[in-house]
Amino acid sequence: MKNVMYVISADDAVVTDGFGVAGRVLRDAPGDVDGIRLRALVASGDYFATLAARLEQVAAALPETSVEQFQLQEAVGQLLTLQRDYAITRRPGSTRP
Repeated sequence: MKNVMYVISADDAVVTDGFGVAGRVLRDAPGDVDGIRLRALVASGDYFATLAARLEQVAAALPETSVEQFQLQEAVGQLLTLQRDYAITRRPGSTRP
């Protein structure tokens, strides 16, 4: 096998699914980094749990008796149910990478 050297500059980003299975190096595409991170989260199966954790952080900053905190906690429960019982799949015919 031929030795190959890769150089990653400050404008590049390496994104994986968290298990080292899927990885990409993005070159000069800082606007697309969020989309690739999102796809990596979906591929790892942790999208709903990650979103639920972020919502819990927002809810923690609200007063305990606020309606908004109750609504966020309800959404967290629904996301965790989705995480446990469902998976995201790509729609047939989708043109997005």
